[in-house]
Amino acid sequence: MVESLPMKPIALCLEPVDRRDEPLTRCVALAGRQPGLRISAEGAVRWRVEDDAGSIELWVTADARLALYRTDGAPCVELHRAKRRLEVPFAKPVILVDGDEVRGASWAYCIHIHGETEQAIAPEPVAAPRRPRRLLRTTAAALAVAALGSQAAAVEPLATGTSAADAGADAAGQLPDAGEEEVVPTVPIEIREHPPAPPPPPVRGGCCGTKPGYDTAFKR
Repeated sequence: MVESLPMKPIALCLEPVDRRDEPLTRCVALAGRQPGLRISAEGAVRWRVEDDAGSIELWVTADARLALYRTDGAPCVELHRAKRRLEVPFAKPVILVDGDEVRGASWAYCIHIHGETEQAIAPEPVAAPRRPRRLLRTTAAALAVAALGSQAAAVEPLATGTSAADAGADAAGQLPDAGEEEVVPTVPIEIREHPPAPPPPPVRGGCCGTKPGYDTAFKR
């Protein structure tokens, strides 16, 4: 018997890429398409707005992936992953991975994915020092865990013996802006024709049940 995958909210942080004077925003993406986490055309983070035409949605698919969804009428938005770039199509979920950048006309966020959580909290700003991207991921994750409790994914600590100086802090203790980042392998950007649906109920009175279909995907 095929069982449906559990759909739990995902904890994440949105880091303003081009506005370094603004704090990170700690958020939760809800399971399925429902009024939850959205980004407006102007880049404002919205929560549980019933009618928000032209917005970008962030929600969790039935196979526990974080999806970006451009609603009908939403302005152009791009997904950047390393050297890959995609103009997000209308009404087709695009699967996000940790470190992706989502860019609108006048705004950009780096997505820090922290893992599943049981709590659905409204977005809130987080006062965190700006660090090189590889260290900011750990800082954002620690803050998310502190707010959401043990339900969020565990934080990966710095290696034993690593200090702020080792990480590149200056004499005043401030970490510099990120320079050239290390080159890491990237996965193709996945666009789905339809979100994966929960499997249908089992057929009674026979041995031949219909297996649940999976959404069609193509990669770039």
